Amino acid sequence: MHRFALAAADEMTGRGAAIARYESLGDGVAEIAVVVDPGWRRVGLATALIEMLAGATLDCGIHTFSATYLAQNRPVAALLAHAGGRQLIRQGFAEAVVALNRERVTAALHDLDRTTRPQPGG
Repeated sequence: MHRFALAAADEMTGRGAAIARYESLGDGVAEIAVVVDPGWRRVGLATALIEMLAGATLDCGIHTFSATYLAQNRPVAALLAHAGGRQLIRQGFAEAVVALNRERVTAALHDLDRTTRPQPGG
């Protein structure tokens, strides 16, 4: 796949809560982008969508994510740092590169599945 997107919706309203996408740049690298509705920020939605994107890309030959964002965007910088990204800041913009690791992505998806799956009796 050269491009792929995931969307998340608010169960109660049916309105969109977030979207994450990647587009292949060639040579196993894909540019990623995430947008989260302000009411859904800081609950892990961007992290979950990026982890799901990573799982989808590994079988497509993509092994590296890249992202460009405003250097002052601390939540995005924290998300990419948590994923093991390296950042370069120039003229107010940051560029980050994250090497995808199958074991780490698989573990993250397993943890995500475990926290979002309905629990028995709940």
